[in-house]
Amino acid sequence: MQVRATSLCRIRTLALPAAAVCAAVLHAQSLYPQRASAPVGVAGFALADCDLDGLQDLLTAPGASAPLVLRGDGQQGFEPWWTLSMANPGQQLVVADWDADGWLDVAAAQSTSGAALFRGLGPGGFQAAGATGFTVGPDAIASADLDGDAKLDLAWLGSSSMLGVSRGDGAFGFAISSTVAVPDSGALRCLDLDGDGRPELVHATRPTFHTGELVSRSVDAQGQIAPQQVLHAAATLYVWQAGDLDADGDLDLVLQEEPSLAITVLGNGSGGFTPASAPFTTRRARDFAIADVNLDGRADLLAAADGATASDPALEWWIGLGGLVLGPQLVAPELPKLSALEVTDLEGDGQPDIVLGHTGAGARATVIRMQAGALGVPVRIPLADPPLAIERGDWNRDGHADLAAITAQELVLALGNGQGGVGSTAAPLGANSGGGLVAGDWNLDGDPDFACGTSAGVLVLHGDGSGGYASAGTSSLGFEPNWLGAADFDQDGRTDLAAARAATTSLAVLPGTTGGFSAPLAPALSVSIGAVALGRAGTDAYPDIVVSPTTSAALRVLAGGPGFAFPQQSISKPGFQKEVTLADIDLDGDDDLVLAGSSATAWSLQSAQGSFGAWSTSSSALTSSVAAGDVDGDGRVDLVGQHDGLGLLRVLLGVSGSGFALGHEHVGPGSTRGLVLTDQDADGRLEVVCGDSARRELWLYSNARADAVGASAFGVGTSGCLGRGGIGASGDLKPGGSVRMVTSGAPPQGQGWGVVAVAPLPGGADPFGLGVTLHVDLLAGPAFLFGLRADAAGVATRWFPIPQDPLLTGVAVPLQVLWPWDSTSSCDPSAFGLASSRGLSISIGP
Repeated sequence: MQVRATSLCRIRTLALPAAAVCAAVLHAQSLYPQRASAPVGVAGFALADCDLDGLQDLLTAPGASAPLVLRGDGQQGFEPWWTLSMANPGQQLVVADWDADGWLDVAAAQSTSGAALFRGLGPGGFQAAGATGFTVGPDAIASADLDGDAKLDLAWLGSSSMLGVSRGDGAFGFAISSTVAVPDSGALRCLDLDGDGRPELVHATRPTFHTGELVSRSVDAQGQIAPQQVLHAAATLYVWQAGDLDADGDLDLVLQEEPSLAITVLGNGSGGFTPASAPFTTRRARDFAIADVNLDGRADLLAAADGATASDPALEWWIGLGGLVLGPQLVAPELPKLSALEVTDLEGDGQPDIVLGHTGAGARATVIRMQAGALGVPVRIPLADPPLAIERGDWNRDGHADLAAITAQELVLALGNGQGGVGSTAAPLGANSGGGLVAGDWNLDGDPDFACGTSAGVLVLHGDGSGGYASAGTSSLGFEPNWLGAADFDQDGRTDLAAARAATTSLAVLPGTTGGFSAPLAPALSVSIGAVALGRAGTDAYPDIVVSPTTSAALRVLAGGPGFAFPQQSISKPGFQKEVTLADIDLDGDDDLVLAGSSATAWSLQSAQGSFGAWSTSSSALTSSVAAGDVDGDGRVDLVGQHDGLGLLRVLLGVSGSGFALGHEHVGPGSTRGLVLTDQDADGRLEVVCGDSARRELWLYSNARADAVGASAFGVGTSGCLGRGGIGASGDLKPGGSVRMVTSGAPPQGQGWGVVAVAPLPGGADPFGLGVTLHVDLLAGPAFLFGLRADAAGVATRWFPIPQDPLLTGVAVPLQVLWPWDSTSSCDPSAFGLASSRGLSISIGP
């Protein structure tokens, strides 16, 4: 977008009011298209409340047809309202009140010369008011009181390298007062950069073919344009934006150069602009916006950008970290091609909306509303060596979720503090490791242990329950494993271990014994291993081993059962996808197959008879480290994985109909080894942790999906093997509404029970001597019991309708969830293996 109305004209602003900042605390959000208008051929657009109904309206300048005014409908959308009929319509317009009657007027650029004028009539629409002549056809047009006479003027930048000012008389009359020749130029804005109360003309120029400048020009009381002042000299630049990034009251600048695509943030200090930071991108921006889109009190930067290919445009978002510092970018794919971008509050409800203009065959305006539940800027945990695999659990039994990462030399324990933070200790391995890490209780003492893949085989480390680990010996396999998994393959109540090495046919199973493992078994395998996963790929109760080959050869399912015979069956796969995982996609209780690779993500649903159906695919590829779990808390399984080639962490959201759709993308490590889903802060929401082998770091992405108003967690419960059981709720908590409870930290794919009571136990109690803390008072009155099943990440949800009864207003209902952990778990939560979540209070509003 080449021109936007000056902020002095009070009709469009990139900064949300302070009340909006205080209205919500959404530290991590995602960008979801909420509603797209009917196609309007957007090239340039403006947003303004033309009918003064409290809702922003959309004005578009398609170029090939007359400008349109679409009335805001109060639901993040627009409806047809007015056509601004004119000859030779251009692609730019500006909105202001030139006759000071309280109604907003429009000046729409003509492709030949000048601009058509339309007098605003408020709810009555617009009336043609003639035209004003310029010496050229304007490529950019803006408005402000440039000469200080309290009447709004017009500024224009022409296709024949001409900059001009037309002074306004306050009654819809304009007269050219000054023109200057300028080199090939880009966007034009009227901005008060020096804080003297008078806006300057700010635009980009191109003095030579390979150089560019951002310049400002003041305008005197007679409307004469002064010589330019160079704000920044660089390579060729056309795209730039101004906004107060550091909240100091002065406008800062953001610009992008070509051909390097380098973005520079210029801080507005005493005497000029100084480079302050350089957000990274590989895309060419078409428009920038500066606004606090996540309502954390700090300005963010957004870009409507082209991608590496014509089919890859995107909305980019760099989260403001305070001052002039911007965090890593988040990327939301947007089609079709983007041309313009604006951030505003369409409904006046304090929530920011993003309006995008698209050009080309699919030209339209798209509205995006911020939604809680995406991932925040990652916390990066440094390691001495590249991480090779990651595991989750509660290693020191303090109730806080912890992480473990294996490197070539050591096992690193990242111990959680219950608030999303971690601190690390390390245990030496005594032998080089190529990867492979899994937790379990190998010596049956109730505390979590580790099995680590090393050059000598499988090293077992016994835990002492307080974060200390000691070697318990190494089992030789005859090969160096770089993948390990644990399951009770023969259902004898003891945990077995599976080990494999990628790009070979080496696969071994170590049967569990009382306190260790017996000699390894070697099931025959005829394909080169690409990836391995554990799950139930059949109708029986025995866990199976699923091997995805490195080629397009069929998957191999090695069926668990008594005697460790592992009979094999083949399942054809649609292509060269290598990564494999199992998850209950259609929520029928059976594990389904998911394959991921460089070209597509595919899934096949398991029937009640144990067979797998046709493969469905998504073009959103995941090339490495795929995990399944309910990230957005809607009750459906989502997929999280890395696309190393693009350097993106992708979240594919589960949708109705048993499939997936790309939800959002985040800048990722780019060279991932290992990815887990875990609830680090016990709030019921999954965080994502992945390893960056190039930077030798763990990246922890927080999840700040907001609880519903009226829902609050309390107490600590009795921690399970993954740490404290988090709990939260979403929904409209009022009579006739509904609530969806979400809980985390459950046994993966385990069965549990929820309890709704009439009174809470804030301090907790164990009235039945079960060794488990209850936060609901089962002795105070009737209680309601309901069943739950957790997904592969240990998350479960349950939806409840709220009766349409006004007597419920003000009622607070406590609930809690109980989970049994079986004998093959990595710990014993209590004497009877029970764990309990935190308590949840649901207060019904009016």
